[in-house]
Amino acid sequence: MSDKIVGMSEYETHVTLRCPDAAELERLNAWAGARCLKVTHIVLARGRMVSQPMLTLPDRDGHEALVPLLRADGFDPVRVKVETVPWTTDRPGPDGGYFEHHLKLLLPAGFDRARLEALVTPHGAHLSWNARRVAEDGGSHERFVTQRYRGPSLINIS
Repeated sequence: MSDKIVGMSEYETHVTLRCPDAAELERLNAWAGARCLKVTHIVLARGRMVSQPMLTLPDRDGHEALVPLLRADGFDPVRVKVETVPWTTDRPGPDGGYFEHHLKLLLPAGFDRARLEALVTPHGAHLSWNARRVAEDGGSHERFVTQRYRGPSLINIS
C-alpha cells in the first residue's frame, strides 16, 4: 500500500452549495479561504445542478458544525456527501445512501464530449470535471465518469 493510502483519513465530507452566479462563487472562495477550507468546483455534463461548488472536510461529521455557519452567513448548502475508502466495513448510510466510484480520464484536446456521454449514460454513469483544474500541458482535458450503486452493502458486517 502506498504511503498516501496508509496515511489518509477513512472519511472525507463534501458540502455542496448553490452559488447562482460568479459573485456568489467568489464570495464562497473568500469565506472558505478565511477559514482554511478547500473549495472544489465540479461541473456536470448534465443534470439538475450542473455547477457544484463544494467545501471538503477531512472527516465524517464536521459538516454538522459547518452547515449552520454557512447558512448564518447567507450561503445555501444543498447536499452533504460523506466519502470513505473502498475497504470500509461501513454500510452506505441511512435513507438512500449509496456507494460511488469515479474513473479519471485524461483526454486529448478536441475529444468528442457528446460521444463520451453517449458511451457512459447507458451504464447509469455521468460525466463531470473540476472547473478549477486546468491540465498542465494546456491541451488535454481531465474528465470523471461516475457511477453510483444504490442498495444493500455487499460487505458482510458482523
